[in-house]
Amino acid sequence: MKNYYGKLCAETYEVLHAEAPEDELAFYLSYAHAGDKILEPMCGSGRFLIPFMERGFDITGIDLSEEMLSALYRKAPRAHAFKGDILKFDSDTPYDYIFISSGSFSLFTDEGAADRMLVKLRSLLAPGGKMVIAAESMAGAHNGDGSYRLVSAIPLDDGGELRFSSNGPL
Repeated sequence: MKNYYGKLCAETYEVLHAEAPEDELAFYLSYAHAGDKILEPMCGSGRFLIPFMERGFDITGIDLSEEMLSALYRKAPRAHAFKGDILKFDSDTPYDYIFISSGSFSLFTDEGAADRMLVKLRSLLAPGGKMVIAAESMAGAHNGDGSYRLVSAIPLDDGGELRFSSNGPL
């Protein structure tokens, strides 16, 4: 399966990325509010999901990798996450905040699959909800000061806004 984190990948990921970087965690937390229903697709081993849980947020994770989810449950047995394909996921209640962290969205190298993913996520979002997706680019390969700057904001028909932020040079 393409873009799948198996046993070796999951073990390596846990060594390299066991915990969320504080600046990136603060960035994702800045969009969360008490009472929000939050979804983290591609939650992996929980490096962001767990700190959200520890802060009392109602967060659900979904991931294709059984091995990554096993790592999550070893660290947080009470986590609300499950194995599945986000494109086949449905929810009776829409989410107030959906985020994909740390360039996981960049694993979607097929433009059609990326488009379907965005459409699916939008369908799961509550009116006025927020969606934050980190996507890697060549700009991210350069050293910046670590802060996130607004690059552009596009107003949406429903009153929302699509915001592009970067921590790379502008």
